[in-house]
Amino acid sequence: MICHLNEIIKERKILSPPSFVPYLNSDNVLIEKKKIHRLLQTLILKSRLLYKQHTYNSIISHTKQRCLNYQDNPKTIIDSLLNRSKRVIKLNRLIIKDNFDNKMLITDPTQIKSATIYHF
Repeated sequence: MICHLNEIIKERKILSPPSFVPYLNSDNVLIEKKKIHRLLQTLILKSRLLYKQHTYNSIISHTKQRCLNYQDNPKTIIDSLLNRSKRVIKLNRLIIKDNFDNKMLITDPTQIKSATIYHF
């Protein structure tokens, strides 16, 4: 347990880490519990700060990207403002009818493309 706490302290770079006793007894259990509680509070605070920093960086990044799209690619900014997404249909096989009303399965990409163009 102590080695795990020490790893967390080193990994998270806690500035004033508490020192833990190797063994618990009835005399020191409350003191150690308070130390662990303080460490937990420190970790929670640090995680909140990291989350806020990540959110801030994400907002800044997306704002810069939006400005670049406004200048360089207005179609993307219009699609974003209108909540439009690019919809694509991928055809990897196609069933067509030949001249004698027989159904045929096509898997060749060039034949699929020409049959689709002929259909539309």
